Amino acid sequence: MTKNFVQELNITDVLSGGADEEARRLLEVWYANNGILCDELISLAPLLLIFDGSMTTASKPEMLLCGEQSLAAQLLGNEWAEQPESAVSTLNKQYINLIEQGYKRTLQTNRPTFELVSTSLQHSQTTDLKLRYQRLILPFQTSLGAPFLLSYSHDVGTHPRLTDPKPNGKSPQSLPRRNMGQTSPSRLARSSN
Repeated sequence: MTKNFVQELNITDVLSGGADEEARRLLEVWYANNGILCDELISLAPLLLIFDGSMTTASKPEMLLCGEQSLAAQLLGNEWAEQPESAVSTLNKQYINLIEQGYKRTLQTNRPTFELVSTSLQHSQTTDLKLRYQRLILPFQTSLGAPFLLSYSHDVGTHPRLTDPKPNGKSPQSLPRRNMGQTSPSRLARSSN
């Protein structure tokens, strides 16, 4: 049985080797651009979950984009990248309640959040997944002030990768990947103009 918890980590650990290279790069971009959306960040969109940052503290963030190379898409399948908001509805409420506090904290403080998440996730199309991952949540804005939350997760854990076939007979690792740089992330760039 996996113990369910979210532990807030020190954000300075990201820059001092306590996270992977992509997390370090994202945080450096955030600092260098004062939290303003930029081309370098858009190029990393395939690794990210992107949420509407205009939510109130009483609501959950709306997922706008699930990068096809994100941990969520790798573990839970291609539907996460194609229809992120409807895919979220397939998660159990206990998991959503566990992880949404980090998004709310990031919005309230307008500062990055770095966490260790350990949970057993039940998804409607899979068996129980044992997850242990680091998550970096960054508040970003377009140049016109439209707020977004960007979430990057890196598997650090002890769970087996999902290998059970999906209904279409393919595991998430064998699903084809679209070029995300040419689709949804460009919408974000256009919204800043």
